Amino acid sequence: MCKCMVNRLFLFFVIILAPSFVCAQCTADAGEDKIICVGLFGVDTTQIGGNLAVGGTPPYTYTWQVNHTLTVGGSTFSSSASDFLDDSTLAQPNIVSQATAENESIAFVLTVSDFNGAVCRDTVNIRFSSFIYGLSYVSYSINQGDSVWLDHGSNISGGIPPYTYLWTPNHGLSDSLSLSFWAKPDSTVNYSLWLTDSAGCRAFDADYYRITVGYLGEVYLESGAGFNVYPNPAGDYLHIENPNAEIGFVRMLDMQGRVLKDSMRIPGTALASLNLADLPAGMYLLELSFSSGKSWTRKIQKQ
Repeated sequence: MCKCMVNRLFLFFVIILAPSFVCAQCTADAGEDKIICVGLFGVDTTQIGGNLAVGGTPPYTYTWQVNHTLTVGGSTFSSSASDFLDDSTLAQPNIVSQATAENESIAFVLTVSDFNGAVCRDTVNIRFSSFIYGLSYVSYSINQGDSVWLDHGSNISGGIPPYTYLWTPNHGLSDSLSLSFWAKPDSTVNYSLWLTDSAGCRAFDADYYRITVGYLGEVYLESGAGFNVYPNPAGDYLHIENPNAEIGFVRMLDMQGRVLKDSMRIPGTALASLNLADLPAGMYLLELSFSSGKSWTRKIQKQ
C-alpha cells in the first residue's frame, strides 16, 4: 500500500471514528428565595437548593457559602454556612438553624465545580421570621355585667409586619381581631393571642389578659397555694406570707370592683407588708398575682 493511502486511512479514523468532547459551562441552581418561620424552639428543618447542576463535565462538587455578621452592643458575631446548614457540601442541604439571623434576608451562595475545574454559581436569599416573647400579663377584676377596656397591645414583637391578630376565646369581646377592644365576659377568663405576620408565620401569647369576674354579694376566691395574709381584720398594715419568695403584684379594690391601689410590687421575699393607713375602715378585695402565674383574691376587712 502506498504511503499516501496509509495517511488517508489514519486521518479517516481520527476524524470520523474518534469520540467527540464537549466543553460547556456548568449551570448551578440554588433554588427559589424563601421565608422561614422561627418558633420558640428554632426552625423547622427546611431544604434549600434547586435542580442538580447541568452542563460541564460531571462529577460535580457543591459548596455553600454564607458571610453574615450581627453586631450587638460592642460585640460582633459571625456566621458561616455550616452554622445554618446540616451539610454545606450537598446540592440540597437542610437549614437547621437561624444562627445569628434576626428577621433579615441572608444570601446563600452555591458554588459548583465540575471535573475539569469549571466553576458556576447561583444565589438564594433566605429570610428568617422570628418573634420575641415577653413574660408579663395584665389582670383585671370586674363585677359580672361590667366591661373593661383592653389596650395593652401584646407581649410579642419581631416577625415581618404587617400583622393580623386573633384573640381566643372570643366570647365577650367587642373585636377579637384588634389590639384594643372592650371585654365583657360572663365568668372569669384568660384571653390569649394568636399573631400572624405577613409571611404567614404565627406566634402564640398565652393568657395575656386575665379577667376575674365577681358576682354581686359574693367574692371570687382562688387557691392561695400556700400564700397567707394577716391579720384579718387588719389595722394600718397587712402582712403577706410569700413562701416561694416570688416577685408579685397586689391590687386593692372596693366591693364594687373599683381599683384603689394598683400594681403595687411585692418583693421576692418570704414576707411583705402592705400599708393600709390611707384606707378608711370597711371591706375590701385584695388581689395577688405572682410570676409563677398563681393568682389569689381575698376579702379583707380594714378596722
